Parts: sequence; C-alpha cells; structure tokens
Amino acid sequence: QDNMLRTLLLLSLVIAPVYGQADGNPHQWDRLRRCDHTDYDPPCGPCEGIGGIPTGDDNDAITLTSCSIVANASDVPEPVAPVWGEQWVVDPYYEVLIGKKTDPFCFSVIPSNDSVGELCYRPDYGAQYYDVGGESGALRFDLNSKTVVGNITSKILHQDTNFWIVNKFPWYALGVSQCICSQVREGGQAGNKLMSPVNPDWTKQMFYIGRETIGIEYTGTEQTLDHWAFGPHHLWSTPDKGEIIRMWQPFNGLQIFPEGTNRVPQDQSLFESPPPECKKEGGALFRIKCTDEGYPQSEEEMKASVSKADKMRAEEPVPRDQYKGNDFNHMSNVLNGWLQDGAAETRACDEWSRRDQ
Repeated sequence: QDNMLRTLLLLSLVIAPVYGQADGNPHQWDRLRRCDHTDYDPPCGPCEGIGGIPTGDDNDAITLTSCSIVANASDVPEPVAPVWGEQWVVDPYYEVLIGKKTDPFCFSVIPSNDSVGELCYRPDYGAQYYDVGGESGALRFDLNSKTVVGNITSKILHQDTNFWIVNKFPWYALGVSQCICSQVREGGQAGNKLMSPVNPDWTKQMFYIGRETIGIEYTGTEQTLDHWAFGPHHLWSTPDKGEIIRMWQPFNGLQIFPEGTNRVPQDQSLFESPPPECKKEGGALFRIKCTDEGYPQSEEEMKASVSKADKMRAEEPVPRDQYKGNDFNHMSNVLNGWLQDGAAETRACDEWSRRDQ
C-alpha cells in the first residue's frame, strides 16, 4: 500500500505542474522529500513532504519514511493543535542536522533559510532540554555527533542571543575540549538579525494537513499522528494531546522525539552560562571567539584581537590572489599546493597511520 501511494504521488508530479518554492528548489527534490505548504500549488496533502533520513543532495539520497493516509484534513474538523510547551526534557533525542557546507568535514552545520548550494547532513543523538519559559530562558543540547574523525560529544547552550558549543574530541585527538562562543543570526548569515531560542508559541502558525500512519525513524515503529505544516516545516503530533513526535524540514533537518516532550521542572544547573569551559580561567584548551569571561566577542573585539604585532609580522595584510580560493575547498587545495612546493616535507593526511600521530 505504501509503495502504491508513493507511485501515485510521483505520477501526480508528472501530471500536475508544481509552482512556488521560494528558493527555486535547486536540488529538484520531489514532493515526498520537499513540499512547501504555503508556496506549492496544489498545496501539500497527506503523506507529502514527509522526508526521512537524508545522506546527500540528490533527490534519491534519502531513506524516505513510511506513510499511509488515515484521514484528510476535511475528515477531522477539530484536530488538537500541536503543543511545544515552555519547559521539557527529551531523552533520547535523534536528529539529522542539515546546513550549508562551509568546511570539508561538515564540523560546522548551521541550518539556513534556503537550500542553495552543497549541503551537509550530520546525524546526532543525545538529549534536549528546553527551558525558554523557565528561569534560565535557555535551550540546551547534549549530543553525540558522527564525523569523519569519529564521534564528538557536544554541549550546546543557547540563551538570549548568545550561543556556546563545547566539543570534546576523541581519544586519538588527545581528548581535548574546545569552546566556540558565538551569536545566532537569522539564516546563519552575517549581518542578519540576532536570534533567541525558538518561542513556545511557534506552532500556532501551522496548517493542518491530515492524519497519517507514519514511520518514526530510529525507533523501528509506526504511529498514527496528525500532520501539520508551514512553508517547508512539517511536524507530526499525537491526535489526543498534541505531543510533537517528529519534525522535518528538508534543508534544516529531521528531529525525533520518541516519547514526545516530557514536561518536567528543569534542573537549572544544566543552564549555567557562560559554560565554565568557555572562560579563560580553568576553561577548555581551545577557546574560539570567547572573551575572558566566556561570552561571545563582539565584532569590534574580534577586530581588535588582531594585534599590531600580528599585522607587522604579515608581509601582506591581505592575501594576494595566488594564495586565495573561490571557496573553502579551493582555498585548501591552493594552500596545500604551496606547502608541497616548499622546502618542508609534507605527506597527505590519508597516508598517516595512528602510530605516526
């Protein structure tokens, strides 16, 4: 039945032209992987825009979840609206984080407001603590991230417009800790307005799509849930209480809350800010863009951190064209080429053994 449904949906794409898509849908994802409810004509129906576990930009680089229609929106006159809540804990929590590729290893993955360009797909799991309606007003993630250099454990704290990421690297990277101090900007773009943690009322803008029996990734189960959407954002909630179980946005990510959002009072010690690892005294070995007190540096402070001695030591304050690249990968290849042509002995990273390290 599920395979037949997908076939019918794919046939409908051929028959009915699709309009909208604010960013032009550059990867040409079909209506199973992407359906922007407020931009598509016809609008999204049940079992469209369902997504799954993605691994790449190609339309078929995804394991779509299962879905069968239980009821259309017109058959459920008064659905229970999804509830985000003001304080809750989710443990375990699963996600695939999607964002523009800014480094070759996808260490930094920040969701954007469009799908233009090459994207990163990073699976994470752990716990999420939401206290925006509580004393701290903060959001915290404790995550294990799969990367090309192994698993990295991260503590992520977002309070007001301040954002901290504390990473602990694998044992073969000496188990060192790193703190990155930053501020979140809309769409992850410099110069855009600063962003605070998501407001508890954000679900009020969602449109009801229908009721479906849908597969819940990482749990091996299917549940009958209500499907809601706004633009490319989709969520699935329990019909009786509105508990959110699953969320999908094709160029932001997949989020799984296996038991819903458990509304419990928070342990405020979890939201200590700034995190101790981000402070100069007793902090992590590597601190990036952090003040001595552990707060994100302002743009003026970051400019001032380049000392007069640093500028005098540089032969050229701005790199010349032969030392630049069109993007991060090109720049890396250019600089590696200069190293290989120089007097120092070099060896490609993949030729190193654990003993060499």
